[in-house]
Amino acid sequence: MDKELWEDIVRSIEILKRIYQLGNYVISLGTIQVLRKKIAKFATHGKQIVEVGSGPGTFLKLLRENSSGMIIGLDPSISMAYFSHSKYLFADMIIGVAEALPFKENSIDVIFCAFSFRDFFNKKLFLEEAFRVLKRDGLLVILETNNPRKTLTRIFLLFIMAIGYFLSKLFLSRKNLYIGLVKSINLMKPVEYYYELAKRIGFRCVKYEKFLLDHAFIMIAIK
Repeated sequence: MDKELWEDIVRSIEILKRIYQLGNYVISLGTIQVLRKKIAKFATHGKQIVEVGSGPGTFLKLLRENSSGMIIGLDPSISMAYFSHSKYLFADMIIGVAEALPFKENSIDVIFCAFSFRDFFNKKLFLEEAFRVLKRDGLLVILETNNPRKTLTRIFLLFIMAIGYFLSKLFLSRKNLYIGLVKSINLMKPVEYYYELAKRIGFRCVKYEKFLLDHAFIMIAIK
């Protein structure tokens, strides 16, 4: 992903933050919350928990429901961090990027990416950073849209464009703010690529499962 697209996605999410969850529900036909709840259960595995790319903070609430440990949200946007903290005071919010995690080596128990991985500027560098900061036996949990490059994928992306146009115009009187989302999904490689990449980086156990006719996946990597 180039810098211009990355910056455009950040700006769009900042504008969308108050209706971002609604958009996710509509686009996923409600399945997004089911998958989020599924991965949030892994928060019981540690006391130092980080969500990378926390956005408007919706997933932070699920983490608190599953853990009494320290919950940290990391996002590149100051606007999003303030918005999340105002809603979820229990979470410590940090400004930062996925490619340079501001944590010491071997200091974090669980790292989550809940539909944020696709927007990372350099996914390989993030996986290396996650490996660096996780403790031994620490977990990296990624929930993300997959790109199997099927005919159904093109239909799904057209659906997102249509819903994005409607929501952007109806609630914000703006141009389609979901164009960056579609571009980021298009740039995603199939989950098998990230599975192999995580193994090469050094994660000793990597597993994944596909959902929604292969258009979403959960990948879990253990250091």
